Amino acid sequence: MVTSGFDFRIAVTTMDMSGSGARGSFVGSPNVLTKSTPDLRNAFIRNISQGTRGSDLSRGLEAMAFAISDSKLAGENSGFWRKEALLAVIFLTDEEDASANNTQYYIELLDQKKPLFIGGSRGWLASSIVVKELSQQCTSLNQFASPGYRYVGLSDASNGIIESICSPDLIQASANIKARITEVLTQYHLASDADVETIRIFINGKLIANDPSNGWTYDSRGYTITFHGSSIPPANAKVQISYKPKKARA
Repeated sequence: MVTSGFDFRIAVTTMDMSGSGARGSFVGSPNVLTKSTPDLRNAFIRNISQGTRGSDLSRGLEAMAFAISDSKLAGENSGFWRKEALLAVIFLTDEEDASANNTQYYIELLDQKKPLFIGGSRGWLASSIVVKELSQQCTSLNQFASPGYRYVGLSDASNGIIESICSPDLIQASANIKARITEVLTQYHLASDADVETIRIFINGKLIANDPSNGWTYDSRGYTITFHGSSIPPANAKVQISYKPKKARA
């Protein structure tokens, strides 16, 4: 994200909601990382390296809710929340969530904390790296498979990325999540519903194709242009979009 030029805040908490756990408090020092944080890469590695200590009851959804509660954001988690920014949440676990409330409760909570952006898209995006399904090929300790269905439900609701924690490495999973976040950050919302055939898009003077892999796609719900792959514009790029509204087509 640093090389792309985007502004960001990154924070980490654990899924331990016991009395001795983080209980939604951001961990590490500094506990909120920005593009100006000294030695950012190693600071992030330190913050995310929490090991397997603590409660054996994972309550990730509840921990997320605590982390973005008004009291936490005004206290130990201050410096993280920005009203106008996309909230991107990433869950990493090999167990199902055991929070008290169901997934729909947390969807509604996030919708309330991060209302819809202009154009109707959600102000939050959840992605999950979990056990995706019951399988002997993906198990936790003692060969126990615990699919993260509740995390998957939250990710599905926001069109986030769902990856397997049992992948040989998580490099590609991380890249896919980063790409999806960047897609959302670079979406454009047109003033009216466009005749797709008339849309012309230039990025820094280069014509971009209507292509779901390395170009752009259009969603009439919200009149949204989404960029993909190599055509995702970097920060401060000059993006020019022209189109004719559907009603104006002869």
